[in-house]
Amino acid sequence: MIQARNIYKSFDQLQVLKGIDLDIEQGEVVSIVGRSGAGKTTLLQILGTLDKPDLGFKPKEGEKIVYNPEIIINGTDVLRLKDKALSTFRNRHIGFVFQFHQLLPEFSALENIMMPALIAGTSHSQAKIRAQELLDFLGLKERATHRPNELSGGEKQRVAVARALMNKPDVIFADEPSGSLDTQNKQELHQLFFDLRKQLGQTLYSKIIISLFMKKFFTVLSLSLMTATAIQANVFTTPGDGTTYSLATLAKIENSGVTAEGNVYTLSDSLVIADGDKFQLDDNAVLKLADKVACIIYGDASFEVSDATITRTDDDAKPNQFEFRKADAVVNFQNVTFEYVGVKSYETNSLYFDNCTFKKYVYQNRVSGPIAVGMTGSTVVATNCLFDHNEYSSISGAANIKCALIRVENCTFDHSQQVNRNMPMLNLTPGDSIIVCGNVLHGDPAMDMVGGISVANLMGLSGDMYVLIENNEIDSCRYGINIQGAISEAIIRGNKVTNNRYVRNNDANNGGSGIAIYDASKSMNLKVSNNYFENNLWGITVMGGSNINLGKIEVDGVALAEDDPEYNEGKNVFKDNGHDDILVDLAFASGTDYLTVYAQNNTWNVEDQTEELIEAVIDHQKDDATLGLAIFMPAYSEQTTGLSAIESVQPSGTVFDLMGRVVEPTAKGQLYIREGRKFIVR
Repeated sequence: MIQARNIYKSFDQLQVLKGIDLDIEQGEVVSIVGRSGAGKTTLLQILGTLDKPDLGFKPKEGEKIVYNPEIIINGTDVLRLKDKALSTFRNRHIGFVFQFHQLLPEFSALENIMMPALIAGTSHSQAKIRAQELLDFLGLKERATHRPNELSGGEKQRVAVARALMNKPDVIFADEPSGSLDTQNKQELHQLFFDLRKQLGQTLYSKIIISLFMKKFFTVLSLSLMTATAIQANVFTTPGDGTTYSLATLAKIENSGVTAEGNVYTLSDSLVIADGDKFQLDDNAVLKLADKVACIIYGDASFEVSDATITRTDDDAKPNQFEFRKADAVVNFQNVTFEYVGVKSYETNSLYFDNCTFKKYVYQNRVSGPIAVGMTGSTVVATNCLFDHNEYSSISGAANIKCALIRVENCTFDHSQQVNRNMPMLNLTPGDSIIVCGNVLHGDPAMDMVGGISVANLMGLSGDMYVLIENNEIDSCRYGINIQGAISEAIIRGNKVTNNRYVRNNDANNGGSGIAIYDASKSMNLKVSNNYFENNLWGITVMGGSNINLGKIEVDGVALAEDDPEYNEGKNVFKDNGHDDILVDLAFASGTDYLTVYAQNNTWNVEDQTEELIEAVIDHQKDDATLGLAIFMPAYSEQTTGLSAIESVQPSGTVFDLMGRVVEPTAKGQLYIREGRKFIVR
């Protein structure tokens, strides 16, 4: 039915699929499971002819790389079809069901189902008869004239299944079709696929998580992907009867995958907590996860303990994450240390972390950190947490995710990233509210690609979005703060931003800034005040925006009232920012459309706060005045001596680490505290 050989796929330097060979027979239901980034959707899109695999080649020098991929569906070599023939083949022989129904809102259920047949040239009358038969078969006969907004979630997805069946396809590709449904509708949809196999004979290729309705074992198609991404094949699923499970109670259940030695527990098989059940982490427990093991929670959960550690079984183990998949659930984490193991939200739920530690997290998919956000509408709050020596961004969200709330407060990011790539410690997309306050972010001069805080609306997400970045200390990163894209309201104030000065290829134009501001859509509204910038490659860099306000106390000599929406007291202080013996406090980057920026009432890095001297430290004024205009007078005189956020000294006396523990300050480049002041051992 389906044969695939030599399937490889790379995106730039990241190889996602590494030589997939598979055969699927008529009537099979095949499931692929694995965590985000494993390549499941990529493989599905290639098999479904929506994308193409790498063709490969054989260079004379070095040889190797001979791929020659092949995909045959019901006797047709689809990779040899030209675009028009391929579109026709896809329409007539392949059905698709996606996580979200993708129904056309202007049309009724009946009309949505008819669409593939009408595109294929079937007459309206014949298409209508076939669509009505499918509606009747799927129990939706009474919903024929209803539009999508008049249907329940389960009904919409059944209509999507009917649409996929409309042209009697040879194969159906279902990409997490139950991902947006509640538990009951998930189970009904899964059963529907098996009923279709019996009654209609279609092959179903799906990456549904089968453990949702199979108690322990499920078939896993073995992939030559990154070796750490396949989920453990043995899965124990709780029955969903309202029971609360701890590690101690799970260890008493045969085949649960949990074993105990005192307060040390080992999870050797993946665990699913079903909807209706609850997981409660044991106090003072040490939980060790084996290679590829995941803990997936569809029910409730609590991780509030006085102390607990979640780690891996041994040095070779690469466990999967704790995944939280219950909509509207609230999960609290307190006093938990996560080592080599992360947490991901896959639903519109709320995760609250207090006094937790995340360290040494390693994941093949570089966009996911130890805390990862995977669903629009999620809430993540982290307070008083430590992030230490993780591989990539400590907190991250996908570019198309708009969260309800992300709040990161009083956390420490100390050498929190161990791979030198252009990724920030905090990699956030805008949401209804993004609040980052009172944190210490201390990078590593050797990791000169790693940024500090980034809030970037790269996908043009719409709606009101609020960002507050306040009272943080950011030191030794590529850049301090990056804010990018259409953001309704953003406030950056009271931050100490020091020593962020990455330079690439000896070209300072490729370097980092204290704050980098970019908005090609010209819709960002931003106020910057009371920040301190020292020894950054650039103080502030502006690359587009709508209303970039670095200080605005008067217009044309007329003072603004403090309650005026445009009023901003400024009082940003700049000291020793620049490169190549050139001081740069404010820069308009090349290519910026003409933009007027108010930057009044600030203290610039000049001996006297005069217009002539200040103009010399604003880069566009002496480089290319067509980039924009900075209105920086009047200025503000502020004593700048001794305002450095972090000192560089030889330690003596009692020294503490950032968690308040007495330590010997021996680690070069590490951040410590003595007599209430932060310092680094250089």
